[in-house]
Amino acid sequence: MRELELLTSPGTNLQKLIFKCLLVINCHYKFLSRGVYNFVFLGLRYAEKLDVAENLITEIQKRAFVELYLVVVNVSHNALTSIEVGSFENCANMTVLDLSYNNITKIPRLAFDSISYAANLLLQYNQIEDFSTIPLANMSGLQVLNVSHNAINVIARYEN
Repeated sequence: MRELELLTSPGTNLQKLIFKCLLVINCHYKFLSRGVYNFVFLGLRYAEKLDVAENLITEIQKRAFVELYLVVVNVSHNALTSIEVGSFENCANMTVLDLSYNNITKIPRLAFDSISYAANLLLQYNQIEDFSTIPLANMSGLQVLNVSHNAINVIARYEN
């Protein structure tokens, strides 16, 4: 199966299934966590793209995507206000992280340590004021960083 579109939060077990894209619409959860992940995606081993855009998610908790091979994660158009350190733990294969169109004001210093090879980090249309709070030091593969349409008024000077 290449693509599965879930219209509501399923109670089904997706054990050992492989998807090219997993799209979740009308998600009733307000946060992504290991507990929610285990209930909704129990046993799912590989989903190249996880799309939970345009839901009501307010938080991504630590280890939310552990044991799930992901390349693209789209959490845009939600109500995210925070991201816990370790939210993207075990996501070394992630190349695109879309957190655009949320209410993020600050990102913890170690939030993106596990996705050092991500090529695209999309943070446009958030509430970020201080560019120095975006942890980019370990993102060696970063090619596209979009922080447009934020309220950035502080850009710290980086020294090597």
